[in-house]
Amino acid sequence: MIHHIERYFRHSDPRGSIEGLIQWGTWKEINLIRSEKNCVRGNHYHQNTIELFIILEGIIEVSTQGISNGTIINPPDVEQVSTGDVFIIKPNIIHTFFTQTAAIWINALSEPITSISPDIHYLPYKS
Repeated sequence: MIHHIERYFRHSDPRGSIEGLIQWGTWKEINLIRSEKNCVRGNHYHQNTIELFIILEGIIEVSTQGISNGTIINPPDVEQVSTGDVFIIKPNIIHTFFTQTAAIWINALSEPITSISPDIHYLPYKS
């Protein structure tokens, strides 16, 4: 359920390199996230918001599951991402991040998360 984004171009010369990461979308919120090893982040979903992730440093296990009417509709899909990976998570996908190492990443959202319009949803806890 992670949709990896391929580089749209790469160029190297004696000065270094440049990689085109993404050239589509309108991002209305951009965040820099730093996490220590063995932390859990996310564990929520959005009904309308697309999220873009750019992993700058580290290794993260990402667990995703589809949501329909507030109910999980499939078993977890678990994937490991690491430095240099770029991917999106579409609406109605619960996503949880488990940092395997200390990690730094950029997170961009198609809609801002505000107190007026908080498109961030959690499933009720079931004991």
